[in-house]
Amino acid sequence: MKDQSGEIDLKELERQLSCPTGAVGLEVARNMHENNLGMTVNTIDFLDLRDSHAVLELGHGNCNHLSILIEKARNLRYQGLELSETMYEEAQRCNANLMRRHDISFTLYDGNRIPFDDHTFDRIMTVNTIYFWKNPEAFIQEIARVLKPDGRAVISYVQKEFMKKLPFIGDVFRLYDDNDVRALVDKSSRKLIEIAARTESVKTRTGELVTRPYAMAAVG
Repeated sequence: MKDQSGEIDLKELERQLSCPTGAVGLEVARNMHENNLGMTVNTIDFLDLRDSHAVLELGHGNCNHLSILIEKARNLRYQGLELSETMYEEAQRCNANLMRRHDISFTLYDGNRIPFDDHTFDRIMTVNTIYFWKNPEAFIQEIARVLKPDGRAVISYVQKEFMKKLPFIGDVFRLYDDNDVRALVDKSSRKLIEIAARTESVKTRTGELVTRPYAMAAVG
């Protein structure tokens, strides 16, 4: 729903950020891609990709970053998982050419169980999805389950203190800082390898530049 100025109202924006839907969802996804691209590229770099790795991305959005990932090593196999049917369809549309030349698949899922066998993936990445995990303790164990014993998962998130100040943050979001993520990983069968802190300049909805602190948690 948009107001008289054509802006998405805050409750609708929060809902769309968690699961983009329809024409409004496509617009929100384009904005997310632009605002999160630096964070996403750094997450891809932090994966430490090697030739022939099987890579899983959770909550890929429109996946306009896939060309960056797929060129990081030879013979990569990419699997994307999405809650949003709109994003599932848009990712395939945006990456049709890449899908003809590389081992790339997209799948819809329920956000609870990752629909793959144990120890399937060498690398797992997810950017700005942790806030929407329905059952974080169970889901971090799902990530642990499908990750190979010597694998690496990177969970990237904006720090809680920054997120709390955003006008669209409501009941849909569960916010995290480094201590929260550390405690969450401790409840899984894997270990926290490191947390890398970063900052970046991003534009607000009003066009103002602000410094956003975020982190990338590597789990193995």
